[in-house]
Amino acid sequence: MIINIDSIAHTQINKALKSYLPGGGSLKAIDFQLAKGYVAINGLIINSPQVFGPTPLLQLERLELDIKPTSLLSGERVVEQVVLKDVSIVVIRTGDGELNVLNILTADKRNAEPDAEAKETYEGSEPPIPSVRINATRFENIRIAFIDQGPPEPWSTELRLDLTVDDLQLRDLMNIDILSGKILLALSTFKAASPSGFGDETLASLERLVISSDGLDLGAPEMVIDNILIKEPSLSLTLRRDGVSNWQCMGGASDAPEKEAVNAEATEEKPAIFKRLMDTLKGRLSQPADRVVEAEPSESSKTELPVIVVKRTRLEGGSFTYRNDSLTKEGIVLTTTDIQAEVTGLRLFDTRVASPPASVSLSFELGQPQGHPAAYLGLLARVGLVGVGAPLINTQLRVTGFKLDTLGSLVPHATQTLLGASGLDADIALAINTDSLHLNAAMLTDKNVQYNAINIKGPLDAPRVEMDKILNGVFNRFSSGLLDLGKGGVHAGVDIASGGVEVTKGLGSGLLQAGKSVLKGIQHIGTGVVTLNKKKVKEGLKESSVNTLVVTVDSAKKVGATTGHGLTNSYSNLKGDARLEAWNKDIPARHDAAMQRAQSALNKMPYPPVAE
Repeated sequence: MIINIDSIAHTQINKALKSYLPGGGSLKAIDFQLAKGYVAINGLIINSPQVFGPTPLLQLERLELDIKPTSLLSGERVVEQVVLKDVSIVVIRTGDGELNVLNILTADKRNAEPDAEAKETYEGSEPPIPSVRINATRFENIRIAFIDQGPPEPWSTELRLDLTVDDLQLRDLMNIDILSGKILLALSTFKAASPSGFGDETLASLERLVISSDGLDLGAPEMVIDNILIKEPSLSLTLRRDGVSNWQCMGGASDAPEKEAVNAEATEEKPAIFKRLMDTLKGRLSQPADRVVEAEPSESSKTELPVIVVKRTRLEGGSFTYRNDSLTKEGIVLTTTDIQAEVTGLRLFDTRVASPPASVSLSFELGQPQGHPAAYLGLLARVGLVGVGAPLINTQLRVTGFKLDTLGSLVPHATQTLLGASGLDADIALAINTDSLHLNAAMLTDKNVQYNAINIKGPLDAPRVEMDKILNGVFNRFSSGLLDLGKGGVHAGVDIASGGVEVTKGLGSGLLQAGKSVLKGIQHIGTGVVTLNKKKVKEGLKESSVNTLVVTVDSAKKVGATTGHGLTNSYSNLKGDARLEAWNKDIPARHDAAMQRAQSALNKMPYPPVAE
């Protein structure tokens, strides 16, 4: 008598799917070859309960499992390959918060008591988990989607996943003793729509994310990821007139009580890297921000957290859109495109100051309104102690061709005249160590007015900010909306001292003329910023716009000439539209020269950073 195992298994599985699942399910075919240790499943469907709609929870086109039969008699089970192809997983959330993945079993099966015999067998001890070695793992075209049925309106997102793992060794799962050979993980076509009330603009999207490693040991003190590629990511942040953002509307606010922090004594034995990482993340997430105690790095301190080394990370072709309708009547829109970034030698959770810093580069273009050419931003940095408290940072930042019209009515034309600028280039240097920072910023306007604009220095929790009086007023005019600097803002203890930098520095023998009301307005601006009194600042700005502050740069030829590096002749030799046209035309070339200066300046900054 011939027993058809495939037919029996197929019948029993389909019967179980209908019996155990309220939405039912089906299996198209199964291929069972016991002697070879091979099994293949085709066309598996698991439906969601009816209340979640007709979309299946799981659709699986093919699963193959190939086990080496002789290994079942040894201490290590060997799987030749695991193949998963063309899978769709759809998680659905109803308006009342129910999830289909938590309701796939019928009520009687979910509430059933565990088998008494099995419970008695394993009571007081965990069932043994054998060591398993999987020679090849291939997941191809795995689609994962999430659908929120509302309220107020449905919202959805999805991504696709491909995974290849060679020589995966599950030696001891309980202690996370896991090794692998080469790994390649690829996520693609991720897209999330904006919630209701924020238009048709995409909230976030990603063309492709690829992570690769030549081998991982999750039980080792250091884990190395060779490459991360982030291709064409996009992000949008929109604030309505009521100040609510699109990200805040992603799901309802949780009313669950805040969990108490778990105070567990550290064991002498260092746990495996994955377990230590998860324990660390759980500890941070479960504690309020004011209760999280950051690590205090030192030369002699041991690396208590898992060290994750990422040799190279690249971001290509990114974009970001910021829209704020709460700032002004017409709103503010900032659009950055062609975002390029590269990070080499990144070490996460390494507390050793002597470890080499990561090298960071970032660049993007900023679209500007009214037909203005794009502005360019470039950043170069060296960063250490990432993920273990205040990082060590040396940074050189260059902004070229920024037009004040981009900020709309936050900087009206009267204020632009006051500044002697409709556009500007900026050089910024920043050094941050474990307890203090030092930032210097200088600007040169398209009318050859130079500002040694900002000097921030002191402890991280209470830095002192020195800013030119005129820039004080302009800065505070929009800081509450864009930067939120002030009471309850970035740091309520910030100390801003007006008049710390001379506005006339760099003007040569240029003439500075102002009416009495302008001076009075500047005085109100300065005292308003120092006391964080927004009413005084607004009053000062109003008064500053009554008359015009006239800045002439008849003898400031060197200011324009020294920044050109062989470009168009000094802009002070040109007037009106000709000066502006030349300034606009030279933006890309000026930015290239600025980035060369940035690299030279970064090379001269000592590391660890000196912020004194």
